[in-house]
Amino acid sequence: MNDQINALTTTISQQLQSFRNREIDQQTIDWYQQQVSTNNAAIIKKLSISDLDLLTLIDLHPDSRVSDLTNFVNLRQGTISKVITKFVRLHLAEKYHRDNNRKNTYVKLTENGMELVQLHNEFHQQNKEKMIAAFNDFSVNDLSVVARFLTKLNQMD
Repeated sequence: MNDQINALTTTISQQLQSFRNREIDQQTIDWYQQQVSTNNAAIIKKLSISDLDLLTLIDLHPDSRVSDLTNFVNLRQGTISKVITKFVRLHLAEKYHRDNNRKNTYVKLTENGMELVQLHNEFHQQNKEKMIAAFNDFSVNDLSVVARFLTKLNQMD
């Protein structure tokens, strides 16, 4: 029993790590490039799913301070700042200051950034539909166990 639990723990850990660190694969890049404008075609190859999730977060919280974004995602302010600097370099977002206050840096999306957010939302909707189809292979009880397990896992210190 212990060997089975150890093997399952290793498999689950590897699968979660793979899911958490996934980059945009070629199939996803191809899908985005079929949908995206010419301006963003080369940019999409330089972004991860996590980058696109952060773009979406910025869209959901427009004109937020960079430091405020840490309240909505499990990333440190330094990490968010680095990614936002990347977005600025790629013309997906703009940093600005209000009322001559240089202390607080705010961020907003450009048109290119908003286009990628819209496509990313479509991408998530398609993935949700695929996930629902995959769920048909499992009972409600099976899915409840998985949901409880993932919740418990995310609550670990």
